Amino acid sequence: MKLDWKNFLVDAGAEMDGDSVRDFGNPAREARAALGGTVFANLGFMGVIAVHGADSAAWMRGRAS
Repeated sequence: MKLDWKNFLVDAGAEMDGDSVRDFGNPAREARAALGGTVFANLGFMGVIAVHGADSAAWMRGRAS
């Protein structure tokens, strides 16, 4: 894991096991954030995210209308 990314995650509250995020330390806070805040989700177990469609690139950048 790149050090800049690891530092970003730790600054966001991540609790680490080596280079793996164990959790963000507070399940209740995480649940509240999921309803209306910024959420980090470990999708490493999925391996690949596939996005299709005319506006997929804009959507991936958060600019879909």
